[in-house]
Amino acid sequence: MAQFKVKGILSYPHLFQPRAITPGDDPKFSTSVLIRKDDPQLAAVTQVIEAEKANGFPSGFPSNGKCCLKDAAIAFPDKPNLHGYMVISGNSKQDQKPIVVDANRQPVVDPSDVYPGAVALVVFNSFAYNHPTSKGVSAGLNGVMLTGEEGELGRLDGRPTADMMFGDVPVTATPPSAPIPPPAAPAAPAALIMTEKANGVTYEQYMATQGWSDELLIEQGLAIRPSFG
Repeated sequence: MAQFKVKGILSYPHLFQPRAITPGDDPKFSTSVLIRKDDPQLAAVTQVIEAEKANGFPSGFPSNGKCCLKDAAIAFPDKPNLHGYMVISGNSKQDQKPIVVDANRQPVVDPSDVYPGAVALVVFNSFAYNHPTSKGVSAGLNGVMLTGEEGELGRLDGRPTADMMFGDVPVTATPPSAPIPPPAAPAAPAALIMTEKANGVTYEQYMATQGWSDELLIEQGLAIRPSFG
């Protein structure tokens, strides 16, 4: 058994609810991953699968043996857009739910974020099985990390995007928000109230004369402080 990681396009992801492929089968979590045939990582994946075949079947891989890695052109002959890809499929039992996280390794809680066509890193483990009625090499599904990207094939489920549905609708510009006024400056302290002793000379005139201050005007009985309340 060997664990390996691939980056590719998700296809037929069932990562939140296990599903039985054939009625009567045990429900399982599953996904397929599309990898371009010219992708350098494909060589390493193929090496892992071939080693599993050799270890599991020393006398030679059976002609009717099944393999988790397939040519998409053979697996999906009616889908020419997939013919430039290899596809690897894996699953896990319903009591072994795979880890599903985003690019920040935070759990993905919205199933709609995991759609056919999304790009993800997927961790599998390969293993050979040799049953009387079925033989081959399979892949266990361990975890999925969404990259936040959409693959070059777009959405594979045919679901239209917002641009496809509403691209002909003019976008209404969002009006700029009203500027927040600056905080009001603190009120200047009220001037003193001049008394009759000042003989009509204003507070400002006294202040323009060198040597006068509020305290001196009050001390000389020329002014008093204003009262409030």
